[in-house]
Amino acid sequence: MIRGLIGAVVGLAVMVAAGYAAAVVYINNDGRRLAEIYFKPWGGRGKVTFGSVDKSMFEDTLTIGDITVRAPDGRSYKIKRIVVRDYDWLNLRRPRYADVTIDKAETTPEGLGPAYAPTVKAAGLDRLVASAHYRYRYNDATKRFVIETVRVEIDKVGVLTLSARFELDQYPDFERLRDPAQLMQLGGSFKLIGARASFRDRDLARHIVQAYAANRGVSADEARSELVEMIERDGRRKKDPIQREAFAAAASFIKMPGRIEAVVAPAAPVSVTSAAALLYMNPGELKRTLGLKIEAKPPESAAPGARPPR
Repeated sequence: MIRGLIGAVVGLAVMVAAGYAAAVVYINNDGRRLAEIYFKPWGGRGKVTFGSVDKSMFEDTLTIGDITVRAPDGRSYKIKRIVVRDYDWLNLRRPRYADVTIDKAETTPEGLGPAYAPTVKAAGLDRLVASAHYRYRYNDATKRFVIETVRVEIDKVGVLTLSARFELDQYPDFERLRDPAQLMQLGGSFKLIGARASFRDRDLARHIVQAYAANRGVSADEARSELVEMIERDGRRKKDPIQREAFAAAASFIKMPGRIEAVVAPAAPVSVTSAAALLYMNPGELKRTLGLKIEAKPPESAAPGARPPR
């Protein structure tokens, strides 16, 4: 009887293990199909290949590893891992929500293309490694599109963060936005409620100063002084109040690297089309309409009278 009971338990354990293994195989196969679906909109960027896929049995999390993206012109970059925690799989042309982390996307300066490679090399960066996280949601009932967070962290450069809220009567089909007419039509119904963007320095300012110093053949302190003076002078010449404020913030950032922040807080929602028109016709009015403020803030650990990093 005992042997029979033990045999039954062992048999049940084997069945459970086999069932779990079969479920894992099925889920991971399903995960590969989801990964292919996720990468489909990337087609315009080139060919995407990936290695490992892990689809959690008890959660909606999809983890894709060893990703390579090869652009049509031959450039390529690698991504260690993409973790999709939440995604609107039922509306692939217009996903209403997403929560995705991109872990360690890596490329060389050449991978950015000829327009940016010389600048990146001059800054002393032989490789670029970046990680990102974004989370957004559209609510059909309230017609609100909320970018809860976008965070891009670039090694030896800095951290960019963004959040924003919009009114949007109808959620767009993203594939159609390549059509300029569709994009213009969306701009009229896309109304900005508020936004905040910031960049926190992690050596970008020092790279800029070093590149300028090497080009001019001067010391880092001399390069910083020249850069600050040049930016401030150019800023004073600008008639556009947005540009003047941006140049002043940039000069302060080079002088004492910390954080640059832009805040948009309009008294009432502003359509993207109206904002674009004001940008060309009356930048001063645009600044007032958006409640736009751009400023540089010193590093949080900086003491009064502290010297900038060399």
